[in-house]
Amino acid sequence: MIIREVEKKDFGEINRLYNDVYEGFYPLPETYNKRTFDKVLDDDPHLWLAAEEGGKIVASIIFVGNREKDICKCYGAAVRNEFQGKGVMYELHSEAEKRSKYRIYYSIARMNNIAPQKLLRKLGFMPFGIFPNAMRIKEFETHGLFVSYKGDIIKEREKPVIIKPFEPIYVCASDILHLGKAEIVQESGIRSCMKMDLMMSVAPSVSMEWADYMNNGSLELSYFPFFEPNLKLYSSNLSTEIFVYYNPMAAHLYILGIKTTDSMYDVLEGIASAALSMGCYYIECVVPAESPELQSAMYESGFMPSAYFPAFKKKDGSRIDCFINCRLLLPPSFREVHTDDMNKRFLKAYSDIYIERVRKDLYGWSDR
Repeated sequence: MIIREVEKKDFGEINRLYNDVYEGFYPLPETYNKRTFDKVLDDDPHLWLAAEEGGKIVASIIFVGNREKDICKCYGAAVRNEFQGKGVMYELHSEAEKRSKYRIYYSIARMNNIAPQKLLRKLGFMPFGIFPNAMRIKEFETHGLFVSYKGDIIKEREKPVIIKPFEPIYVCASDILHLGKAEIVQESGIRSCMKMDLMMSVAPSVSMEWADYMNNGSLELSYFPFFEPNLKLYSSNLSTEIFVYYNPMAAHLYILGIKTTDSMYDVLEGIASAALSMGCYYIECVVPAESPELQSAMYESGFMPSAYFPAFKKKDGSRIDCFINCRLLLPPSFREVHTDDMNKRFLKAYSDIYIERVRKDLYGWSDR
Protein backbone atom coordinates (compact mmCIF):
# COMPACT_ATOMS: atom_id res chain seq x y z
CA MET A 1 0.00 0.00 0.00
CA ILE A 2 1.25 3.46 -0.93
CA ILE A 3 0.59 6.54 1.21
CA ARG A 4 0.92 9.80 -0.69
CA GLU A 5 -0.37 13.35 -0.81
CA VAL A 6 -3.55 13.97 -2.76
CA GLU A 7 -3.03 15.82 -6.04
CA LYS A 8 -5.38 17.93 -8.13
CA LYS A 9 -5.73 15.15 -10.70
CA ASP A 10 -7.28 12.98 -7.94
CA PHE A 11 -10.48 15.01 -7.61
CA GLY A 12 -12.70 12.55 -9.46
CA GLU A 13 -11.43 9.57 -7.47
CA ILE A 14 -11.62 11.44 -4.14
CA ASN A 15 -15.18 12.50 -4.95
CA ARG A 16 -16.14 8.90 -5.71
CA LEU A 17 -14.48 7.66 -2.51
CA TYR A 18 -16.57 9.96 -0.28
CA ASN A 19 -19.72 9.39 -2.31
CA ASP A 20 -19.33 5.62 -1.97
CA VAL A 21 -18.40 5.61 1.72
CA TYR A 22 -21.05 8.14 2.77
CA GLU A 23 -23.63 7.19 0.12
CA GLY A 24 -23.64 10.68 -1.40
CA PHE A 25 -24.47 12.47 1.86
CA TYR A 26 -21.06 13.77 2.95
CA PRO A 27 -21.44 17.54 3.50
CA LEU A 28 -17.83 18.81 3.35
CA PRO A 29 -17.45 20.91 0.17
CA GLU A 30 -13.80 20.03 -0.42
CA THR A 31 -14.92 16.48 -1.25
CA TYR A 32 -17.43 17.46 -3.94
CA ASN A 33 -16.64 21.03 -5.06
CA LYS A 34 -13.64 21.24 -7.41
CA ARG A 35 -12.86 24.86 -6.56
CA THR A 36 -12.84 24.16 -2.81
CA PHE A 37 -10.84 20.97 -3.38
CA ASP A 38 -8.17 22.90 -5.29
CA LYS A 39 -8.10 25.64 -2.65
CA VAL A 40 -7.44 23.11 0.11
CA LEU A 41 -4.59 21.54 -1.87
CA ASP A 42 -3.06 24.97 -2.50
CA ASP A 43 -3.27 25.93 1.19
CA ASP A 44 0.03 25.24 2.99
CA PRO A 45 -1.49 24.43 6.41
CA HIS A 46 -3.46 21.57 4.82
CA LEU A 47 -2.04 18.07 4.46
CA TRP A 48 -4.32 15.72 2.54
CA LEU A 49 -3.12 12.12 2.43
CA ALA A 50 -4.48 9.14 0.54
CA ALA A 51 -3.82 5.42 0.77
CA GLU A 52 -3.52 3.80 -2.62
CA GLU A 53 -3.81 0.09 -3.39
CA GLY A 54 -3.45 -1.28 -6.90
CA GLY A 55 -3.51 2.22 -8.36
CA LYS A 56 -6.82 3.00 -6.64
CA ILE A 57 -7.41 5.41 -3.72
CA VAL A 58 -8.96 3.39 -0.90
CA ALA A 59 -8.70 5.83 2.02
CA SER A 60 -8.24 9.53 2.71
CA ILE A 61 -7.70 11.93 5.63
CA ILE A 62 -7.15 15.70 5.89
CA PHE A 63 -5.00 17.54 8.44
CA VAL A 64 -5.08 21.34 8.79
CA GLY A 65 -2.80 23.08 11.26
CA ASN A 66 -1.79 26.44 12.66
CA ARG A 67 1.87 26.80 13.68
CA GLU A 68 1.28 29.96 15.72
CA LYS A 69 -1.48 28.30 17.76
CA ASP A 70 0.33 24.90 17.69
CA ILE A 71 -2.87 22.97 16.95
CA CYS A 72 -3.97 20.66 14.18
CA LYS A 73 -7.40 19.39 13.20
CA CYS A 74 -7.76 15.91 11.68
CA TYR A 75 -10.93 15.43 9.64
CA GLY A 76 -12.51 13.91 6.56
CA ALA A 77 -11.50 10.31 7.30
CA ALA A 78 -12.88 7.82 4.78
CA VAL A 79 -12.00 4.17 4.09
CA ARG A 80 -13.61 1.98 1.46
CA ASN A 81 -15.74 -0.73 3.06
CA GLU A 82 -13.58 -3.61 1.85
CA PHE A 83 -10.51 -2.07 3.51
CA GLN A 84 -12.09 -1.21 6.85
CA GLY A 85 -10.78 -3.05 9.90
CA LYS A 86 -7.38 -3.67 8.27
CA GLY A 87 -5.39 -0.86 9.91
CA VAL A 88 -5.41 1.39 6.84
CA MET A 89 -6.64 4.51 8.66
CA TYR A 90 -4.24 3.88 11.56
CA GLU A 91 -1.30 3.92 9.13
CA LEU A 92 -2.65 6.95 7.26
CA HIS A 93 -3.25 8.95 10.43
CA SER A 94 0.11 7.99 11.94
CA GLU A 95 1.92 9.08 8.78
CA ALA A 96 0.06 12.41 8.75
CA GLU A 97 1.15 13.09 12.35
CA LYS A 98 4.78 12.31 11.47
CA ARG A 99 4.67 14.80 8.60
CA SER A 100 2.89 17.57 10.51
CA LYS A 101 4.29 17.63 14.11
CA TYR A 102 2.03 19.77 16.29
CA ARG A 103 1.59 19.69 20.07
CA ILE A 104 -2.20 19.44 19.97
CA TYR A 105 -4.21 17.32 17.56
CA TYR A 106 -7.97 17.06 17.65
CA SER A 107 -10.58 15.17 15.72
CA ILE A 108 -14.37 15.00 15.56
CA ALA A 109 -15.68 11.41 15.40
CA ARG A 110 -19.13 10.13 14.52
CA MET A 111 -20.76 8.53 17.56
CA ASN A 112 -23.07 6.17 15.71
CA ASN A 113 -20.15 3.79 15.24
CA ILE A 114 -17.67 2.73 17.92
CA ALA A 115 -14.89 1.89 15.41
CA PRO A 116 -13.66 5.49 14.75
CA GLN A 117 -13.62 6.14 18.48
CA LYS A 118 -11.57 3.00 19.15
CA LEU A 119 -9.12 4.00 16.41
CA LEU A 120 -8.61 7.46 17.91
CA ARG A 121 -8.11 6.00 21.38
CA LYS A 122 -5.51 3.62 19.90
CA LEU A 123 -3.75 6.65 18.38
CA GLY A 124 -3.55 8.31 21.81
CA PHE A 125 -6.59 10.58 21.60
CA MET A 126 -8.83 11.17 24.63
CA PRO A 127 -12.54 12.06 24.63
CA PHE A 128 -13.54 15.54 25.79
CA GLY A 129 -17.20 15.86 24.95
CA ILE A 130 -20.03 15.47 22.48
CA PHE A 131 -21.79 17.53 19.80
CA PRO A 132 -25.47 16.51 19.67
CA ASN A 133 -27.22 16.90 16.29
CA ALA A 134 -23.92 18.37 15.06
CA MET A 135 -24.21 17.41 11.41
CA ARG A 136 -26.81 16.15 9.02
CA ILE A 137 -25.42 13.36 6.88
CA LYS A 138 -28.29 10.95 6.18
CA GLU A 139 -29.91 12.20 9.37
CA PHE A 140 -28.73 14.30 12.28
CA GLU A 141 -25.79 12.71 14.05
CA THR A 142 -24.06 13.19 17.38
CA HIS A 143 -20.29 13.59 17.12
CA GLY A 144 -17.56 13.47 19.74
CA LEU A 145 -14.45 15.55 20.44
CA PHE A 146 -11.13 13.67 20.76
CA VAL A 147 -7.82 15.37 21.58
CA SER A 148 -4.18 14.23 21.63
CA TYR A 149 -1.55 16.23 23.53
CA LYS A 150 2.18 16.07 22.86
CA GLY A 151 4.80 17.09 25.40
CA ASP A 152 3.84 19.18 28.43
CA ILE A 153 1.60 21.77 26.77
CA ILE A 154 -1.09 21.20 29.42
CA LYS A 155 1.23 22.81 31.99
CA GLU A 156 0.90 26.13 30.12
CA ARG A 157 -2.81 26.46 31.00
CA GLU A 158 -4.25 29.35 32.97
CA LYS A 159 -6.63 28.50 35.80
CA PRO A 160 -10.17 28.56 34.38
CA VAL A 161 -13.05 30.62 35.76
CA ILE A 162 -16.32 28.75 35.26
CA ILE A 163 -19.96 29.40 36.10
CA LYS A 164 -21.62 26.84 38.35
CA PRO A 165 -23.96 25.27 35.75
CA PHE A 166 -20.96 24.47 33.51
CA GLU A 167 -18.95 22.76 36.25
CA PRO A 168 -20.05 19.15 35.49
CA ILE A 169 -18.50 19.32 32.00
CA TYR A 170 -15.24 20.66 33.47
CA VAL A 171 -15.14 17.88 36.07
CA CYS A 172 -15.36 15.23 33.32
CA ALA A 173 -12.36 16.75 31.54
CA SER A 174 -10.43 17.35 34.75
CA ASP A 175 -10.74 13.72 35.78
CA ILE A 176 -9.10 12.64 32.51
CA LEU A 177 -6.10 15.00 32.63
CA HIS A 178 -5.99 15.81 36.39
CA LEU A 179 -6.47 19.51 35.65
CA GLY A 180 -6.99 20.58 39.24
CA LYS A 181 -9.67 22.85 40.65
CA ALA A 182 -11.21 25.66 38.66
CA GLU A 183 -12.55 28.90 40.11
CA ILE A 184 -16.31 28.42 40.23
CA VAL A 185 -18.61 31.47 40.21
CA GLN A 186 -22.36 32.01 40.01
CA GLU A 187 -23.88 32.87 36.66
CA SER A 188 -25.17 36.41 36.24
CA GLY A 189 -28.68 35.44 35.11
CA ILE A 190 -29.17 38.74 33.27
CA ARG A 191 -31.63 38.70 30.37
CA SER A 192 -33.21 41.17 28.01
CA CYS A 193 -36.38 40.72 26.03
CA MET A 194 -35.76 42.84 22.94
CA LYS A 195 -36.52 40.81 19.83
CA MET A 196 -33.69 41.20 17.33
CA ASP A 197 -34.49 40.77 13.65
CA LEU A 198 -31.28 40.16 11.74
CA MET A 199 -30.60 40.67 8.07
CA MET A 200 -28.16 38.58 6.02
CA SER A 201 -25.30 39.26 3.64
CA VAL A 202 -23.35 36.76 1.56
CA ALA A 203 -21.29 39.44 -0.19
CA PRO A 204 -17.64 38.56 -0.97
CA SER A 205 -16.62 41.39 1.36
CA VAL A 206 -17.88 39.46 4.43
CA SER A 207 -14.60 37.61 4.93
CA MET A 208 -12.59 40.81 4.50
CA GLU A 209 -14.73 42.69 7.04
CA TRP A 210 -14.27 39.81 9.48
CA ALA A 211 -10.49 39.83 8.96
CA ASP A 212 -10.34 43.59 9.62
CA TYR A 213 -12.34 43.25 12.83
CA MET A 214 -10.16 40.31 13.91
CA ASN A 215 -7.00 42.34 13.36
CA ASN A 216 -8.19 45.22 15.52
CA GLY A 217 -9.68 43.03 18.25
CA SER A 218 -13.28 44.18 17.80
CA LEU A 219 -14.96 40.77 17.97
CA GLU A 220 -16.22 38.60 20.83
CA LEU A 221 -16.61 34.84 20.51
CA SER A 222 -14.18 34.98 17.61
CA TYR A 223 -12.00 31.93 18.30
CA PHE A 224 -12.96 29.13 15.93
CA PRO A 225 -9.85 27.78 14.17
CA PHE A 226 -9.79 26.71 10.52
CA PHE A 227 -13.03 28.38 9.45
CA GLU A 228 -13.77 31.65 7.68
CA PRO A 229 -17.23 33.26 7.49
CA ASN A 230 -19.41 32.90 4.43
CA LEU A 231 -22.35 34.82 5.87
CA LYS A 232 -22.93 37.95 7.95
CA LEU A 233 -25.98 38.59 10.11
CA TYR A 234 -26.57 42.17 11.14
CA SER A 235 -29.13 44.50 12.70
CA SER A 236 -30.67 47.28 10.64
CA ASN A 237 -28.77 49.99 12.56
CA LEU A 238 -25.50 47.98 12.47
CA SER A 239 -25.31 47.93 16.27
CA THR A 240 -24.76 44.19 15.88
CA GLU A 241 -22.71 42.33 13.26
CA ILE A 242 -22.27 38.57 13.44
CA PHE A 243 -19.93 36.52 11.27
CA VAL A 244 -20.82 32.88 10.78
CA TYR A 245 -19.93 29.82 8.76
CA TYR A 246 -23.11 28.34 7.30
CA ASN A 247 -23.36 24.86 5.80
CA PRO A 248 -26.88 24.26 4.44
CA MET A 249 -26.20 20.61 3.56
CA ALA A 250 -25.03 19.80 7.10
CA ALA A 251 -27.71 22.15 8.57
CA HIS A 252 -25.28 23.76 11.00
CA LEU A 253 -23.96 27.23 11.72
CA TYR A 254 -20.72 28.20 13.51
CA ILE A 255 -20.30 31.58 15.20
CA LEU A 256 -16.95 33.10 14.19
CA GLY A 257 -17.26 36.52 15.78
CA ILE A 258 -19.73 39.06 17.18
CA LYS A 259 -19.40 42.85 17.22
CA THR A 260 -22.22 44.39 19.21
CA THR A 261 -23.36 47.14 21.57
CA ASP A 262 -26.59 45.23 22.29
CA SER A 263 -27.36 42.66 24.96
CA MET A 264 -25.46 39.45 24.20
CA TYR A 265 -28.56 37.50 25.23
CA ASP A 266 -30.63 39.30 22.57
CA VAL A 267 -27.89 38.76 19.99
CA LEU A 268 -27.71 35.02 20.65
CA GLU A 269 -31.49 34.68 20.53
CA GLY A 270 -31.46 36.60 17.25
CA ILE A 271 -28.88 34.19 15.82
CA ALA A 272 -31.09 31.23 16.79
CA SER A 273 -34.11 32.77 15.04
CA ALA A 274 -32.05 33.51 11.92
CA ALA A 275 -30.61 29.97 11.87
CA LEU A 276 -34.06 28.44 12.10
CA SER A 277 -35.25 30.55 9.17
CA MET A 278 -32.33 29.16 7.11
CA GLY A 279 -33.07 25.53 7.97
CA CYS A 280 -30.16 25.25 10.41
CA TYR A 281 -30.80 23.27 13.58
CA TYR A 282 -27.39 23.30 15.27
CA ILE A 283 -25.36 26.37 16.27
CA GLU A 284 -21.88 26.10 17.76
CA CYS A 285 -19.37 28.50 19.26
CA VAL A 286 -16.18 28.38 21.31
CA VAL A 287 -16.37 30.09 24.72
CA PRO A 288 -13.20 30.87 26.71
CA ALA A 289 -13.10 29.35 30.19
CA GLU A 290 -11.94 32.72 31.50
CA SER A 291 -15.10 34.72 30.83
CA PRO A 292 -18.00 33.98 33.19
CA GLU A 293 -19.93 36.86 31.57
CA LEU A 294 -19.95 35.16 28.16
CA GLN A 295 -20.66 31.79 29.77
CA SER A 296 -23.66 33.31 31.56
CA ALA A 297 -25.01 34.80 28.32
CA MET A 298 -24.62 31.42 26.67
CA TYR A 299 -26.44 29.60 29.44
CA GLU A 300 -29.33 32.08 29.60
CA SER A 301 -29.84 31.91 25.82
CA GLY A 302 -29.82 28.12 25.68
CA PHE A 303 -26.28 27.52 24.39
CA MET A 304 -25.29 24.53 26.51
CA PRO A 305 -21.70 23.35 27.10
CA SER A 306 -21.23 19.93 25.51
CA ALA A 307 -17.42 19.68 25.36
CA TYR A 308 -14.38 21.05 27.17
CA PHE A 309 -11.08 21.57 25.35
CA PRO A 310 -8.12 22.11 27.72
CA ALA A 311 -5.40 24.46 26.40
CA PHE A 312 -7.29 25.03 23.14
CA LYS A 313 -6.51 28.73 22.78
CA LYS A 314 -3.08 30.35 22.87
CA LYS A 315 -2.85 33.63 24.77
CA ASP A 316 0.54 35.32 24.85
CA GLY A 317 2.81 32.85 26.69
CA SER A 318 0.02 30.73 28.16
CA ARG A 319 -3.00 28.74 27.01
CA ILE A 320 -6.70 29.08 27.74
CA ASP A 321 -9.21 26.27 28.16
CA CYS A 322 -12.43 26.56 26.18
CA PHE A 323 -15.96 25.27 26.34
CA ILE A 324 -17.65 24.31 23.12
CA ASN A 325 -21.27 25.37 23.43
CA CYS A 326 -24.17 24.50 21.17
CA ARG A 327 -27.76 25.62 20.74
CA LEU A 328 -30.05 22.88 19.48
CA LEU A 329 -33.11 23.85 17.49
CA LEU A 330 -34.27 20.24 17.43
CA PRO A 331 -34.36 18.06 20.58
CA PRO A 332 -31.35 15.77 20.97
CA SER A 333 -31.68 12.01 20.66
CA PHE A 334 -28.94 9.62 21.72
CA ARG A 335 -30.55 6.31 20.75
CA GLU A 336 -27.97 5.66 18.03
CA VAL A 337 -24.94 6.74 20.08
CA HIS A 338 -22.22 4.18 20.81
CA THR A 339 -19.46 5.27 23.14
CA ASP A 340 -17.09 4.14 25.86
CA ASP A 341 -17.32 4.90 29.57
CA MET A 342 -15.32 8.15 29.38
CA ASN A 343 -17.57 9.79 26.83
CA LYS A 344 -20.65 8.40 28.59
CA ARG A 345 -19.74 10.73 31.46
CA PHE A 346 -19.80 13.75 29.11
CA LEU A 347 -23.06 12.49 27.62
CA LYS A 348 -24.66 12.29 31.07
CA ALA A 349 -23.23 15.66 32.18
CA TYR A 350 -24.56 17.36 29.05
CA SER A 351 -27.95 15.67 29.37
CA ASP A 352 -28.28 16.79 32.99
CA ILE A 353 -27.40 20.41 32.11
CA TYR A 354 -29.75 20.36 29.13
CA ILE A 355 -32.66 18.94 31.15
CA GLU A 356 -32.15 21.46 33.95
CA ARG A 357 -32.09 24.33 31.44
CA VAL A 358 -35.26 23.07 29.73
CA ARG A 359 -36.91 22.72 33.13
CA LYS A 360 -36.11 26.38 33.89
CA ASP A 361 -37.69 27.45 30.61
CA LEU A 362 -40.79 25.29 31.10
CA TYR A 363 -41.36 26.68 34.58
CA GLY A 364 -40.35 30.23 33.73
CA TRP A 365 -43.96 31.36 34.19
CA SER A 366 -43.79 30.47 37.89
CA ASP A 367 -41.26 33.23 38.55
CA ARG A 368 -43.62 35.97 37.37
